[in-house]
Amino acid sequence: MKFFFDATFSEQIPEILAKLGVDTAHLKQHFPQGTDDPTWLPWLASKGWTLVSGDIAIAEKRGKPEYQILREAKIISVFFHKGFTRFDRWEQTWKCIKWWPQIQKMVETGCSLGDIIRVTANGKPEKSK
Repeated sequence: MKFFFDATFSEQIPEILAKLGVDTAHLKQHFPQGTDDPTWLPWLASKGWTLVSGDIAIAEKRGKPEYQILREAKIISVFFHKGFTRFDRWEQTWKCIKWWPQIQKMVETGCSLGDIIRVTANGKPEKSK
């Protein structure tokens, strides 16, 4: 299973996870900076990769194209809690590394296409209803 990190994460986090054996990619490896979500989400869906994002609005704004694409394409998605992107890169990195085994286990063993996982402020991954 490949995990695709969007621009809400620094490129270093997926690089570190890759060094630990996780199959990862970052948005900047495939698209120019500033590419809007509706452009790359269909591409991501065609790959069958899991989205990792700090932008929960993608999954919550029903009137936005991102929401429709995410739902229709049945992309498995992992969204970190709203405050996560306000942490500096050091805190984001250690938290992501610490929480990753639980996140990956849930995605690989407890998810179906289209499932949305929310990572709480204490690092617990929970399926959205």
